[in-house]
Parts: sequence; C-alpha cells; structure tokens
Amino acid sequence: MVTKALFHCRSGAVAGWHRSCIPEPRTLSSIEYGVLMILIEQVSASLTANDPELTDMIGVIASRLIENIPDEETGAEARKDGLLERELMYAAQAEQQIATQNERIEYLQGLSFTDELTGLFNRRGFSEQLKRTLASARRFGHTGVLIYCDIGSFKDFNDIHGHCARDAVLRLVATVSEKSLREIDTVARLGGDEFAMTVAQTQWNDGTKRARTLQWAIESTPCEFHDEHLPVKVSLSIEPYGPDDAPKDLIRRADMAMYNVKPQNEGPFGRMAAE
Repeated sequence: MVTKALFHCRSGAVAGWHRSCIPEPRTLSSIEYGVLMILIEQVSASLTANDPELTDMIGVIASRLIENIPDEETGAEARKDGLLERELMYAAQAEQQIATQNERIEYLQGLSFTDELTGLFNRRGFSEQLKRTLASARRFGHTGVLIYCDIGSFKDFNDIHGHCARDAVLRLVATVSEKSLREIDTVARLGGDEFAMTVAQTQWNDGTKRARTLQWAIESTPCEFHDEHLPVKVSLSIEPYGPDDAPKDLIRRADMAMYNVKPQNEGPFGRMAAE
C-alpha cells in the first residue's frame, strides 16, 4: 500500500520519492498522481535536511490523501475538489510541523554554542566562529589577531567573596569585552576564567592597540559587588593570523603565548605576548 511504499524510501533523498512512492496495486489517476506530486514538492521545499520522522509523517499524509477519496460514481469534480482540499490541509499541517521542528533545532543549537553565565559563545561556538573567520581570511586575504584573556587571581574572588562574586567578575569581563570590540569581532568564554577574542580585518599594530584598549577598559572598571569595588586584572596574549593560518595552529600558538605571558606579571601593559 501507499504507506509501506513511502516508508521504504526513507533512506533516499526527497527528490527520489516521485518514482518509488506510487502505491501498489492500484494505479493512480492523473489527478491523484498530480495532487500527490504537489504535496511532495510543497512539503519537501521546506525541508532543510533528511529527517526520518518527517519522512514517515509525509508518508502517512500521502497515504491519507489517497485513501478514502470519492469513487468514480460521485463524479470527477467531487473527486478533484476532495483531493485538492485534502492536499492543502495536509501540506499546511506538514509545513507547520517542519517549521516548529526547525525552530526547535535552531534553539538547541544556540544553547550548545552559548555560555549560559555570560551569554557569550562557549568553546564550541568560538571554534565554529574561528573557522568562519579564517575561511574569510583565506578567501579575501584578510589579516587579524587572536587575543587570549585570563583573569588574574581569579580563585581569590571565589575563596574570599564567594561564587556570586566570581560570577559577577566573569559577567563584567564579558560585558566590557563586547563593548570594547566591533560587531565583526568575536568574544567567547572558553571556560573558567579564560576568554578569547578575534579581531578581524586588522593589521598587527591596530590589533595590538585594540588589545591594549581592551585591557585598559577591563582593569579600569572595578566589579561592583554588594558595597565593594573589586579590582580586576587580566593577562592578555595576542597572536596574529593571516590567510594561510589553520585554526589548530593558531590556537596552539595563542596557547603558547599565554603560557609565556602568565609568569611575567609586569604591570598593566607588560603582559602582551608576541610583541
């Protein structure tokens, strides 16, 4: 029957349904076949990827469309009107469910790329953004810089003032970083007290200036926690990138730069790597 025939094309592409979904043993009339093709084309246009559940659903819809249609005795016009009415109703239902599922997928993807505390990209989200940034650099010959930022004495905020103070400091660094950079730049919290920023479409000198401005902005903005003003100090490393850089190599260099920066602790602007 129709349902079985449609279910057996789950592993194929949507476009492949046209031949494999003709029911047996009854041969479809030209009107039935035309309406079935309209349903498949209308629904498949909304699909962004193969989805077994949606494929099954469309199979059920198509089988219902063909089942219980008026017989020949009721006349051609009644049959045509009945088929068109069902086609529109079932197509609308399928499109609504597809749209709802796509919204759910986008919402879940957003959660998987977002740091819950700060609202910034998390490590996974930053990794995806970095791939896009470097792909653009390869395509257009752009250069830029990757900045790593660690909060100094971060453990003390938690040990002395509690985890709420620690969270307030993280949110402060996130807010100031976003305000200090441009829309085309990326800010992320990698985890713990580690942040990362890409400053896109910029030369080394300009990128260094932006990093210094960022450091100054963070360290000149104390974290207000209850009635206290908690000073925040950060260590920054800055690593340039160009059209030929790959994400793994760039991250490795930035990690090494930060490793060399941390022991120095030489003052507000004495902790810049790769200078």
